[in-house]
Amino acid sequence: MKEGLPLKDISTYNEEKRKFMDDTEKNAHDKANAAAPQPNNLEGCPAFSDFLKYYDKDPNNY
Repeated sequence: MKEGLPLKDISTYNEEKRKFMDDTEKNAHDKANAAAPQPNNLEGCPAFSDFLKYYDKDPNNY
């Protein structure tokens, strides 16, 4: 593993489905997700309503 893992190895690409398939041995992202999965959401935190509340709809306000 001297060279490390690529984010997505080209050999895991599926032409029919037009996407990369999960492979924890060849893809760094898949291996990281298997080793330390990310939580789906934070308990008690309404993520989408918070986004809508604080999202600035004016594209010129930066």
